[in-house]
Amino acid sequence: MGGEALNALINNTLIKESSDLRNVDLGTIREPQRNAVGGTLHGQLSCGSYKVNLWTYPEFYDTAGGTSTPYIDPKKVILIPENPKFKLVSAAVPQLIENGSVPQVGAYLIQEFIDRKRTAHEVHIKSAQVVIPVAVDQIYTVTVLN
Repeated sequence: MGGEALNALINNTLIKESSDLRNVDLGTIREPQRNAVGGTLHGQLSCGSYKVNLWTYPEFYDTAGGTSTPYIDPKKVILIPENPKFKLVSAAVPQLIENGSVPQVGAYLIQEFIDRKRTAHEVHIKSAQVVIPVAVDQIYTVTVLN
């Protein structure tokens, strides 16, 4: 969820009333719990036969013009299943092709560098993996605020 969308949900009258039930827990919105990769879990709502985990991702990237832009639009919500169908694929990484050598392909590019003057032997590994959704009909993005 975008930040503004989460605030609107928390301040929604229906959510406030249903979360105020004493013996039935249809929604638990609690202190945000941040994980190591930037996502923040805010709780869970019961929506009919579904349970919806409420996550935000309050991270930004800088555009070429220097503008700081949130990865998730503040006014949007993205719905994905708990176990989405994604495929992890490997893209090419930069490498020099010298002396008729053949480019390395695969998930990892492994390079060795030997510097006799510094008595150093270094092994570098590069990887450029990306997750691609293969069941796009399971992902839904909705603008919830104008």
